[in-house]
Amino acid sequence: MVLPVPDPHPTGATSPGPRPGGFGWTGRQAPPLGRRGEKAAVRALKAAGYRVLGRNVLTPVGEVDVVAIDGETLVLVEVKATGIAGGESPARRVDRAKRRRLRGALARLAVRRGWATRPRRFDVVAVRMDGKRAECTILRGCFRGRGA
Repeated sequence: MVLPVPDPHPTGATSPGPRPGGFGWTGRQAPPLGRRGEKAAVRALKAAGYRVLGRNVLTPVGEVDVVAIDGETLVLVEVKATGIAGGESPARRVDRAKRRRLRGALARLAVRRGWATRPRRFDVVAVRMDGKRAECTILRGCFRGRGA
């Protein structure tokens, strides 16, 4: 899916606080490529039928790019944006430490929100940026973890 991506913060401003859905926002501004990639990824997830619950969700074990529901499944999504000449597979760029943090975040969010009985999954959205255009590929179930 190829989508045009407007810059969400053209003046470089950050979001003023928590995003809808009651999840905490880190307040950290992603680099421009990452910020635009995350915006494109959210649009692609919504177009694919996901219900996005939060972006840049802060948990005790780290930040999660996107928390969403796909059908009945709770999904934590890692967004990997690259320029047009990006090399390594986006799923491979989610290293062991990041997978461990995502597993911990998933467990905590599931308990905290009362979703412990929902099926769970980890997805990666690969975003290739070409100027103002973004090509998004949703990679479902990229890795497994306890409870996922």
